[in-house]
Amino acid sequence: MAVKKKSKVSEDGELDLFLFGGAKTFPGYFPGYSKVLGGALNKFCWNLIKTHPRRSQAGSVTLCSADPRDLPEVNFRFFSEHDNQDRPDDDLTAIADGVEFARSILKSIPEPIGPMVEEFPGTSIERVDALKQDIKDKAFSHHATSTCHIGADGDPMACLDSRFRVRGVESLRVVDASVFPHVPGAFPALPVYMISEKATDVILEDIELDLDDAVLGEALEDMVLENSD
Repeated sequence: MAVKKKSKVSEDGELDLFLFGGAKTFPGYFPGYSKVLGGALNKFCWNLIKTHPRRSQAGSVTLCSADPRDLPEVNFRFFSEHDNQDRPDDDLTAIADGVEFARSILKSIPEPIGPMVEEFPGTSIERVDALKQDIKDKAFSHHATSTCHIGADGDPMACLDSRFRVRGVESLRVVDASVFPHVPGAFPALPVYMISEKATDVILEDIELDLDDAVLGEALEDMVLENSD
């Protein structure tokens, strides 16, 4: 089951909340989560996504050592106090709005299935400030993007040029969700398919140019040899 809706802080009428639910318990991703994730006929879980986030300050990935096997420090900076200076609380307010909407659905379920007992966030969390803090404590993401984005030559944060090539490194391209300058809406699968198709065209074009140059080089070499004879 899925619902798309506008939050109270939606801009331009966009559907900025996506809720999907089912007979399951899904608190997030963790090592071994797939072993405990499954159907539960006596439970119903709503998961909520805030699409088109208003974050103005990106997260960071910091290398902790020169050893590539060491895990880096990853800070998503969710709900950063520096975000969207005019309306810094928009993302958090939108998610809280979505939680209240999901609660209203569950509370309206009649017998014999209802009434349902809320486990998370829990009936003790009613105040808006408490709900927002709970969201801060439990929010997670599994589609990190934009760590190696495409940009103009004058952009100091643009690792890639318009042909997916890593600046300053020969024979290396990046084609995944990290190339987007900003989060592309909600689920990134479709945008990744699109850039993959674009990258395929670009790489084939470059290979063709390289082959043309190689053929031309061989032809010129043959001409030189013929002249020397």
